Amino acid sequence: MPEFTVHRADATLAAGLPREVAPEVAADTVHGWPRSVRHVRRTAPDDDVRDLRGPDRSIQLHAADTGPE
Repeated sequence: MPEFTVHRADATLAAGLPREVAPEVAADTVHGWPRSVRHVRRTAPDDDVRDLRGPDRSIQLHAADTGPE
């Protein structure tokens, strides 16, 4: 489910359409994402995004449904 959610959101947003994901699906997707990253690192260490990995690299995630902070 997480990989499908990410690819569908990517395609929908690329088409310029709005995309909403239920909070529980979004939480499951974010929770499962590190497992997918570890799998790619083991199985495709020389893939096209290898420059995104390494020291001093980070990813920030921001919730868009939490209301004013």
